Amino acid sequence: MVAVAKAYAKAGSTKKAIEMYGGVSGSKREVYRLWNECKKNEKLENDGYKTVIGSLLKLDDVEGAEKVYGEWKPVGPKLDLSIPGLLISRFCAEGNELKVGELISSIGKKRNGMHLRMEMAFIARVVKGVAIGAAVFGFFAIFIKWPNFFFLFAKFRLILLRALLFG
Repeated sequence: MVAVAKAYAKAGSTKKAIEMYGGVSGSKREVYRLWNECKKNEKLENDGYKTVIGSLLKLDDVEGAEKVYGEWKPVGPKLDLSIPGLLISRFCAEGNELKVGELISSIGKKRNGMHLRMEMAFIARVVKGVAIGAAVFGFFAIFIKWPNFFFLFAKFRLILLRALLFG
């Protein structure tokens, strides 16, 4: 198994090598080495985080998996719930309800951060194409008409997420 993982690493398939090392006891150092290399050389996608968190959990390094999860910033228009799902499954199996609650709260924060980054990118594109005065005017028009809109919208998203997760 180690030979195959080394072959994947030499071939440049870092994620597959991390996955292979996850099945070999005592290879936590190699997983971290490859992960740090991957962070330096590649644009990190959701799959990379899922792979390294899964490998660390297989190696019983829950703290390391939590740390990597903390570094994860969702990419794209949809939140990949399989990444926090790995940790939630582990904590449920251990009966650690406190950690499950913390993770669910962090999902809401990451989702809000993801939407904020997407909205900021959209606003930046609009500002490039339209006069900045029009964009600022639109923002303040919404804020003046509905002063609590942004707060209520964020609160509604959190309530909806909890309802979806807990049925």
